[in-house]
Amino acid sequence: MRQDYAEIFRVFLDIDDERKEHGLVLEAMKNLDSKRRCWRLVGGVLVERNLVEVTNSLKENLELLEKTSANYTNVMRQKEKELMEFEIKHNLRPNSQHQDVKSQTKQGQPGVLA
Repeated sequence: MRQDYAEIFRVFLDIDDERKEHGLVLEAMKNLDSKRRCWRLVGGVLVERNLVEVTNSLKENLELLEKTSANYTNVMRQKEKELMEFEIKHNLRPNSQHQDVKSQTKQGQPGVLA
């Protein structure tokens, strides 16, 4: 289950990076002349277009990436919930959390001298 969650999280991070890159490119292209020529790599082929066509395409891609990112966020939350329920059901905890719980119970109880 944790491996599934980790894989989903990696894909989410990749999508988020792509979304940020699209945003940076759109920001950089904002102040350029709309008739300016642009080249875009599409399927391994460099294609010449004008700025308006590339900007529209980037905006569409950005919207798709945002929707996909939102979907992956929902999937991650669901996986987290399933993982927590599984841990509670089977009384499992990661080592760090287990040690934190032990240290908290030791601090709350007085020591016994023998």
